Amino acid sequence: MFRCLGNFPFVGWKNESSDALKIEFAFDALRTFSSVAIYAHLPSSSAEFDFGFPEVIVLECSESRSQIRFNVEKAAEKIELVPKFCVGDRVGISLRHSSKWIAISEVEFASGK
Repeated sequence: MFRCLGNFPFVGWKNESSDALKIEFAFDALRTFSSVAIYAHLPSSSAEFDFGFPEVIVLECSESRSQIRFNVEKAAEKIELVPKFCVGDRVGISLRHSSKWIAISEVEFASGK
């Protein structure tokens, strides 16, 4: 678990532009990813800080050179993505959201070599 300022169990990003938030993950070998789970932090007092959830998520897989777009229809703490074909040693995740803040507590990958 990553802890940041204030001892919170999540990392938050402020939406200051129309660009998507991009996070890149690197792995030790080529992998075939069967699922990706993103855990969004949705506090009960979210109105104070305007926390939201990602509305559009794009996975970019380095080896298969694929971009897979997922539309997220409802707020959920766990967002499960099941790509049809995602192979690589690097995976980029782009999160687009319209709220002022987004907070992610965990990203989990299921894969085989």
